Amino acid sequence: MKFCTIALLVLASIVAVSSEAFTDGAVRKCKNLLRLSPGDWQLFAQSHYNDTPGTRCMVRCIVILRGWYDDETAIDIDSLFTTSKEFASEVEEFKTAYKACTAAIKPEEFGDDYCTKSTRFIDCFYDNIDILAKEV
Repeated sequence: MKFCTIALLVLASIVAVSSEAFTDGAVRKCKNLLRLSPGDWQLFAQSHYNDTPGTRCMVRCIVILRGWYDDETAIDIDSLFTTSKEFASEVEEFKTAYKACTAAIKPEEFGDDYCTKSTRFIDCFYDNIDILAKEV
């Protein structure tokens, strides 16, 4: 059984919260920049990323600082993956599913709420991740 582990590692590190993640530069910087409340920090630490405006902004900040997201292009899915030909069909299937999901996102519905908008793109990413983990 083979898995597209490189993609899964990249994905897990987007917003993974572990004891190491709390000392991660992007996480620490975002917590300080956003002045995240203790309640929002606790939710974030428990992986409740979509629960409040603060936790959504925390996720957005982290993926922006890590270079994986920007408000103009969202997640640049084409440049995120560099995989061997062994996983090319799974990556293409994932990209197609991700792009179909994001096509349904209407940015104008979010107005100036960039944090909620960004989490919708990230949700599309995670909603289709099982495509990369199927047996080859």
